[in-house]
Amino acid sequence: MSGLPMERLKPCLVFSYVAVDYLRPFTIRGKVQKRVHGKCYGVIFPCMGVRAVCVDLAEDYSTDGFLQVLRRFVSLRGSPTKVFSDVGTQLVGASNELMKVVDGLEWTRIKEVSSEKLDGLEWHFSPGNAPWYNGAVES
Repeated sequence: MSGLPMERLKPCLVFSYVAVDYLRPFTIRGKVQKRVHGKCYGVIFPCMGVRAVCVDLAEDYSTDGFLQVLRRFVSLRGSPTKVFSDVGTQLVGASNELMKVVDGLEWTRIKEVSSEKLDGLEWHFSPGNAPWYNGAVES
């Protein structure tokens, strides 16, 4: 058995170190047209230190759908320091998209307007075909 990651042992604020994963698809009904059915996906954000859990719904299995869920999570819970996830295509795409956006931003202007600093976000991926590596989410 390997050692625990430092993020699990250090005292920290809630949702400073989070893991991310998609849940199975859910069938939903339309709000106006009750006979119309669609799919949505659950996204789970467990805290690595405190073990609190935040669950949200994504409209689809795309990078844009995940970025909307991440935006809602950051607006409610604050910006995490580190994000741990598996190598799902939408999660890797979201990480790459965030890196492009972060590089093109004017941080002096954002620091004037915002109280949170988002440039410290680190994204760590577990190896492919190793669900036991990211056990906080999988359990």
